Amino acid sequence: MTTEHLPGAAQRADPRGPSFIGQRVLGAVLLAVGAFLLYDALTAAGDEGFAAQGPRWAPVAVAAGWTLLAAIYLVRAILVPARDYPPDAEPPAAEPPDAQPPAAGSPDAEAAAGAADHAYWLTPALILALLVAYALVYAPLGFVLATVAFFVGAARVLGSRHLVRDLVAGAALAVVAYLAFTRLLDVNLPAGVLPL
Repeated sequence: MTTEHLPGAAQRADPRGPSFIGQRVLGAVLLAVGAFLLYDALTAAGDEGFAAQGPRWAPVAVAAGWTLLAAIYLVRAILVPARDYPPDAEPPAAEPPDAQPPAAGSPDAEAAAGAADHAYWLTPALILALLVAYALVYAPLGFVLATVAFFVGAARVLGSRHLVRDLVAGAALAVVAYLAFTRLLDVNLPAGVLPL
């Protein structure tokens, strides 16, 4: 009996193999966007320059952080690329010891690959939909309520099933961010329906 017929993760190689192009393209795009945002933030100050207080330093700090993280991601994607799809896990205990994975090209193998692709793209698609919804309700509901709704929705998409904890954490983060930006940085954020 050859090892290719033995069950287990070691014998279940991913036929698609590693894909490094997507990670590098994403890193390059993130770096280009960060560099553009940093340039735009630096030139937006004009002749007045930046002060230690006030809203002028915040865009520069955010853009600089974005650019730094994008550069780190790109360098890591080039030097130590990760696989797009993790290797299969060990078979469940209920599976008989002589069970074989579906043969390549069989309907079962194609269905499993299609399900993996569907699950792989479902989470980012749902997060994108939440971001679009957040942009639409941001002004009418206000920063705090829109942010809490986005936080709870994103937590659910990412696997959290603790609604009360997500509501409390989202509300605390939204209120602290709102007060920090409006009271300390003089950045106007919409209050919406809340009397803030």
